[in-house]
Parts: sequence; structure tokens; C-alpha cells
Amino acid sequence: GSRGYPGGRTSKICQANPDVWEQWLSDVEESLEKDPKTTVFGANPNDGWTYGYCTCDVCKSWDHPDAPTITYERNGRQRSYVGMADRQITFANILARKLRERFPDRPELLVSAIAYGVSRPPPIAARPDDNVLVAGVWSFHTIPDERQRDWLVEWGEISPYLVWRPNLTS
Repeated sequence: GSRGYPGGRTSKICQANPDVWEQWLSDVEESLEKDPKTTVFGANPNDGWTYGYCTCDVCKSWDHPDAPTITYERNGRQRSYVGMADRQITFANILARKLRERFPDRPELLVSAIAYGVSRPPPIAARPDDNVLVAGVWSFHTIPDERQRDWLVEWGEISPYLVWRPNLTS
């Protein structure tokens, strides 16, 4: 895909790329060979939440047009675009279904998706599959922002597994 910004450690992969899905499954297999007790496998974008997202047509088609608007920034340039929770959950669900297909005898295996930055507001249409764990990063404990507390509650209403990971640096 295309990210609109130069690469680097904060660039995100094209989540709509089937080669990415297959590489992820290979990585999971390798992890399970090393430690068969592992049960949660991350499907989270690199940090740097305000930039570096894929802008290919398929990835963008996973973004719901009614999602809350987020301001993205990079090197002083700002751009408004919808939140990406629907994209994140669509990607996690694809991986979760592939995980279940590859390991039908391991129902305890979960895909971890993150509700952070551009995906803090919950998705409009996408719903996490029953083997998707959502790790949410809401900072309402240090930043007076009632929306974040509401988002945590809303994510809890749609997620089979939800973990709150406070962002203590804020």
C-alpha cells in the first residue's frame, strides 16, 4: 500500500494485503513451535498513531465514513480523516478466522487488536470476532476526557475480550 509519508519504524503495513496475512500466520506457527503455551498473537500497527497508515483503496474502504474525525499530524502537517477502528477490527477478524482455520483444535488462540489513537473510538460497523482480544489505551485517568471513558464502555459492549492498558506517559 501507500502511506503518504516516508518509511521508518512508525510506518504501518498494508492490512489488506493477503501476503501480510500469510506471513502473520507463519510467524504464529513459528511462535507456537517455540512456545506452545502462547495463546495471544498481536495484530497491532507500529506506534506513532497519527501517521504512517496505508492509504491503498482496500484499506481505506475498511474505514467507516461515519467514524469520528481524527486529526493526523506529521512534521507540522495536519490532515483530518475518520477514525480507523473499523479497519483495525476488520484486519483482526481476517487474521482471527485464518488462525481458527489453521489451528481448529486450539480454540484458546486469540488475536490481539489495539484500540489506540486513531482507533480509540469504537467501530461503527465492524465487531470483533469471538477470538479477538481488544487492548484499549484510554487515558481518562490522567486526561479529563469523558469521551475516552465512554469509548471504553462502548468497546466493552462489543468485545468478547477487553483489556485496558493505561498510557502512563500521558
